[in-house]
Order: sequence, then C-alpha cells, then structure tokens
Amino acid sequence: MVINEYIDPEFKRLLDITDEIEVDNKKTGQTVFKSLWNRTEPWFEKPNFRRGASKESWSGVTKTQLNKHNFFLKKQQDYFAYSIKPPFKRMLLQREFENIKLFNSCKIPSLDIVYFGIRKSGHHTQAILITKSLDNYISLVEAKKQYLDLHGSEHRKIKKTVIKSIAELVKKMHLSGLMHNYLYLKHIYIDKDFCKTGEKLSQEPVCRFIDLDGARKAPYNSTKQLRDLETLNRSHIHSPTLGLNEKIYFLLKYLNKTNCDKDVRKLIKRISKISK
Repeated sequence: MVINEYIDPEFKRLLDITDEIEVDNKKTGQTVFKSLWNRTEPWFEKPNFRRGASKESWSGVTKTQLNKHNFFLKKQQDYFAYSIKPPFKRMLLQREFENIKLFNSCKIPSLDIVYFGIRKSGHHTQAILITKSLDNYISLVEAKKQYLDLHGSEHRKIKKTVIKSIAELVKKMHLSGLMHNYLYLKHIYIDKDFCKTGEKLSQEPVCRFIDLDGARKAPYNSTKQLRDLETLNRSHIHSPTLGLNEKIYFLLKYLNKTNCDKDVRKLIKRISKISK
C-alpha cells in the first residue's frame, strides 16, 4: 500500500507518453510505484547495507531512461533515519526528499525531483526517489581533474570564477539557516560549460548541491554551520589544484571581503579549531 506519493506533472506526462506506466483515473499510485520499483537497470552504485542491521535493509541507485530523458532512481528498503526529535523514525529517502524541497524553496539549487513514493509491502517499508540526471554538470572532483588544473592566466581566472560561485552559494545556504552537513567536493556539481569558459551560458544554475539526506537547519555562523567549511577545507587537503591561496580566496568571497582582515583571520582560526 502506497502511503506517501509525489509525482511532478511533467514526469507524469512523460510516463503517459512512454506507456511504460499507466497513470489515469482508473489506476492508483500502487501501479506507479510497483512499475518503478520493478525496473531492472544495473546498479549505478553498489547498494549499501546498514551495518548491524538485517540484510533486508538496503539502499541503491540506478540510472534509468524514459523517452530519451535520463533520471537517477534511488530505491530503499527498511533504510531508516533515527532522531531524538519527532518524527523519531522515517525512511532516509523521505528526509532527502524533504530537504531537496526545502533547499529549492530557499532558491538554493540542488536536484530536480520528479517522483517520490513510500509503500508498505508485507513487513517491509520501501521508498523511491527519482531526480533528473545532471547531464550537463560534473562534480567538483571531476572539474578539478578536467579543467581546474590547467595553467595560464585565463585558466586561473576561470578557476577563481568557479570558486567564487561556490563560495556565494555556500554563503546563501548558510544565510538561509541551513547546512549541508556532508559538504565534500563530490557533493558540489558545476555546469560543464561554466568550468570551461567561466561564463554562464544557460538559464540553469551554475552550481548545485546533491546528497542532501544529512542536511539540516542551523543558525547562521554557528559552529554547526562552520563544519561545512571545515569539511570542504579538509577535502582539499590532498588537492594539488586548490592550495592555500585558493582556500583563502574562497573564504574572502564567502565573507564578501577584498582582503584578509581580522574577520577572515578569525574565521580561519574557528575552522582550524574545529579540525583539531
């Protein structure tokens, strides 16, 4: 029995076009969920099994195509997130679904949701989250390898433009009273064309955040939010393309400063203190 479901109108029309799933007044959400759950594409990432939990508790991702459109389809079974505050137990995909909606409502680009559903199947709880594939984006890890390690004044300029865009987006997230909580390079996606030119060539956002299942609300400039900056800083430790100058440049743009004044030095000390 489907107990919670969201279908984006555009995706619903796409389902109708492909005839892979019937969506009309005679069909229930059970038909949609079941058809999506039974898709058999190979795993894009190997399924995760909860440590210490039953082998029936798992989470996996596939990449699927409908009418030549690419999507990522996440499936989870009995994969719960627990909290000391209500709701004390819920599917991790539900938390990610809610966080993506929250980020988008704050105009912080993340993923585009087209489908979300939860159903009870026997004694199991199952969840599906489908998002549009970010085909014209690459992670910051990939961007570093393909573009940001190039030399020359023009490439250094593009590198600074990319860093500035990321810093401004992180600042916007924090000013909105939010934190990513797992802000690694692989969770920041950059428009491919922007990485090559340093110019915005489409109406799509330049940067996006992914993997928001751990995102949460946090007061601006709090120690909790600073953990985002510490995580991002730590993930650069082994990066030959983002040295000390680039890290300081990121903090300058994050604080909207032009020089390394006392505010910047204070922030560096606070980040260093968290790292210890």
